[in-house]
Amino acid sequence: MGGDILILPREGGGTRVQISLPKTTPHATG
Repeated sequence: MGGDILILPREGGGTRVQISLPKTTPHATG
């Protein structure tokens, strides 16, 4: 499941975790 996990800093202090699922990517690994 080759998903991209993005950790974005929030303004109020803390972290926002955004998981992008691979839609139709030929280079998807795992």
